[in-house]
Amino acid sequence: MIYLQKEEDHLMFMWPHRLSEGKNESVTSLDLLDSDLAQELSRTESFVYITKFKSIPAFMGSLCLNLFEKQTFMG
Repeated sequence: MIYLQKEEDHLMFMWPHRLSEGKNESVTSLDLLDSDLAQELSRTESFVYITKFKSIPAFMGSLCLNLFEKQTFMG
């Protein structure tokens, strides 16, 4: 994410392991792994896209827009 303040800030998602082999199960969600940034973002309005709507793309879009707005003067 190019708009973060620190280069070491990162988000990592884990693809869940399939519990039963041989079955055609589709993955319906990813897990957001714990990090300082993840904890900080869990207290923002953007986090509702993960918790309520289960949408990582909406969360990432909202996050990028918020970070962009913080670093770009919109006058």
